[in-house]
Amino acid sequence: MARVDALLAEAWACRHESVPRAEALLQQALRAAQHIDYRRGQAYAILRLALCGHMRGQDTQLVDSSLQLALAMMRELDDPAGESEALNLQGNLLARAGRHEDALAVHQQALDLRLALGDTRGEAASLHNLALQLLTLGRTEQALAHVQRSLAAARGCGDLRGVAYAQHSLAQSFLALGDLDSALSAQEQALADVRRTQDRALECTVRTRQGQLLLQLGRGQEAGPCLDAALALALDTGNQGDLIRVYQALGELLLSQGDAARATEHLQLALLAARRAGEQALEPALLLQQAHAQRACGRPAGAEALARAAWALAEQTADLSTQAAARRLLGLMGQTDHPAG
Repeated sequence: MARVDALLAEAWACRHESVPRAEALLQQALRAAQHIDYRRGQAYAILRLALCGHMRGQDTQLVDSSLQLALAMMRELDDPAGESEALNLQGNLLARAGRHEDALAVHQQALDLRLALGDTRGEAASLHNLALQLLTLGRTEQALAHVQRSLAAARGCGDLRGVAYAQHSLAQSFLALGDLDSALSAQEQALADVRRTQDRALECTVRTRQGQLLLQLGRGQEAGPCLDAALALALDTGNQGDLIRVYQALGELLLSQGDAARATEHLQLALLAARRAGEQALEPALLLQQAHAQRACGRPAGAEALARAAWALAEQTADLSTQAAARRLLGLMGQTDHPAG
């Protein structure tokens, strides 16, 4: 059992540095646990293999199948810590599919378990995940309150990674409120915090968002190196979610530089990767960005079709900001009726 637990711990520690290495360690742990009929070890190995599959963009149905097996095993073993970890992943899968209200409910279940366990580090993570869903649903004030609670919990237990995550979400909250300067300040603090950890995947996420903020502030020359560094990290860690977002951000940068053709290439890479990974929540924004690129290329018909598709998908995923942005773009093109019309 000790060997299985050691393999599980090593895999958990390196999951944000190298997904392939974590997977290899977890496969070893699973085989060893099955050999000695160690049910708890099997449950955690299956759960964390599902997490790795999620991180590298594996088919969502395969990930969910492993997750449901692990969740059932955790409940059978009466392991609330393992159950909360499984619920955390379930909430993330629901969010990826654009089911943000369902994700809220599941992350709340995970938070309740973690509060009952006195797991402050887990509490900080669940509060952060709740904040992300609230932001997507346009409930910015509620999101900000959850982020502040997450930040306090992470600081209280000395969780540097949790602090960096909360600072990153704080930046997103300020951005939703239209305060770009405060958003950039929080993002810079998040980068300083994450660089004190070994979480290279989170560093990639933070650098990507920082590049996007710099771009919004008209500081494209600074955004470029930031996004190049993020791309190198995403390719190195193998985290497909990060890679999708970096390609998206690079598409934005190229579009701002007037290179609509290359922007379209990067946005198409992001869209194809998002579809492979089941990242339905990202599709509306990616389609809308492609619409802007088509308009810049002088293709109004293509731009209109993409903007309407973005609006329709944004309604399905309750993405209010993309709905509004799609309406604005269609208005600029003299097309203001509903996408179904």
